Amino acid sequence: MSWQAGLGKPFLAALSLLISLTLWLVVQSEIQPDSPEFRGVPLDMSRAGLPDGLVVVGADKAPLTVDLKATGPADQVSRIKAEDLKPYVNLSGVGPISKAFTVRLDRAAKDKERGIEWTLGNKTLKIEQVIHKEFNVGTPVATGVLRDPNLFVVTFSVEPPQVVLSGPESLIKEAMIVRVFYDLEKIGSGIAQTPDVEVLDADRRAISGLTVEPSKVTVRPVLGAANQHRILFVTPTFEGTQPEFGYKVTKVSVTPAQVQFSGSSEMLARLRATTVDTMKIDLTGLTSSTTRTVDLDLSQFRSLKSNTTSVRVHVQIDPITAVPPLKPLGP
Repeated sequence: MSWQAGLGKPFLAALSLLISLTLWLVVQSEIQPDSPEFRGVPLDMSRAGLPDGLVVVGADKAPLTVDLKATGPADQVSRIKAEDLKPYVNLSGVGPISKAFTVRLDRAAKDKERGIEWTLGNKTLKIEQVIHKEFNVGTPVATGVLRDPNLFVVTFSVEPPQVVLSGPESLIKEAMIVRVFYDLEKIGSGIAQTPDVEVLDADRRAISGLTVEPSKVTVRPVLGAANQHRILFVTPTFEGTQPEFGYKVTKVSVTPAQVQFSGSSEMLARLRATTVDTMKIDLTGLTSSTTRTVDLDLSQFRSLKSNTTSVRVHVQIDPITAVPPLKPLGP
């Protein structure tokens, strides 16, 4: 008995059907078209031929991409690799404009000979004139804290004080602020830093897509001795006689009771005063309480700065109560 007879006719029929179906699928894969899509393929802008003095808005932020579709025999289409695709647009001879440009692919002609058809579509681009404009660099923004409390930043020097912004006209119009930062943690007298230049719009949002020349500037701090503080109590001073006969001063209050003086540490070190006097207050003939705004006597504090030059002095005046005579002792 042959091995075919041993397997039986039903099995042989099923095996024959399976082989036939496999062969049919192989043939169909060879002759049926496939249509894969290639998404986000970068445009080759080096072949665009954009005239000098023009720029494609947004091309610097991220690659400009297109979606491509190939239709053809599966065995041919499956060999196409996305990294081998170099689509481009022809921008030669254009001016400032916003329009859809036809996407081109050099290999499309040869692929057509192999039965592959490409769907390329269009790409909308905004093309603008390149503008150059000079901007002043703003006062550097200080970050961090000075390590020496006896120093402070008087000002900064910036070199060069101006930079030139270049880019699409629409972005140049948005540019409002050109700034740099200076790290106070690394500060030292005359020590220079070379921070990057930032460009901001009116809402202080960073603008990308512009060329800054130079992209860095040199910033040097000018340091000075920081003002120190000394707080002195106010002492009211009086002149003239006492209030009207039969009256007396029962209370004196000063607002504010203290004055803060600021100046260099050397000036404060030479200060010997422990209080600051008011100018003279005349109480002659007063029979009732009074509140007066009185200047401070700052004659010995001319080299210092005070947080106020006058105070309010309230003088409370009350009648003198007669003391009853003592009763004699004994019967």
